[in-house]
Amino acid sequence: MTVTSKNGKAGKIHLYIDGEYRLTVSDVFWRSGGIRDGDYIDEEGLAYLMGEAGFYHAYQNGIRLLSLRSYGKREMFLKLRRKHDEESAQRVADEFEKQGLIDDSAYAKELYEYLYNRKNWDTRRIRLELRARGISPEIIEASLCEDIDNDPICRIIMLLNTKYSASLSDEKGKRRVFSSLMRMGYTRSDILSAFSQAGVSLGE
Repeated sequence: MTVTSKNGKAGKIHLYIDGEYRLTVSDVFWRSGGIRDGDYIDEEGLAYLMGEAGFYHAYQNGIRLLSLRSYGKREMFLKLRRKHDEESAQRVADEFEKQGLIDDSAYAKELYEYLYNRKNWDTRRIRLELRARGISPEIIEASLCEDIDNDPICRIIMLLNTKYSASLSDEKGKRRVFSSLMRMGYTRSDILSAFSQAGVSLGE
């Protein structure tokens, strides 16, 4: 089979096998691939070329994602899987982990501290969020909570006196605060105890 190429827009190269379109790659990948117009390629070579092209494009997309924020390994895989084939997405996630570009333990700690200190979520809700992002229970328990003195009732009282203080003047506002705290992961009993200790009455 014979490989030929045609320049596309925005640095894209369209590749043809025996005159039939097969795939599009970046000009950077094409220049570094060692294949030129008119070269012969067999089925095995074509499969390798397509696999490497998929990996290259997924890798570049992964680097772009990491420039925006941190990711866990499973989360990165799922994000890449939306636009790339499963094998390429997994290869990139594995490669990023090997290079130290993603680290589930460091990511879990970073996200935990953000959700705890900035979002004021309860630890139960944070654990659920980390699991939803693909962090293993072992990493969650081993990496987190070591330096956090968590007293949910005290945290709720603090929120009632600061963030939610302006919303407690009427029953409707109190109900909204109650619902918001529930969504943040606090239990009903802890919320009721905090309301009582803070001197905030909640109608039936």
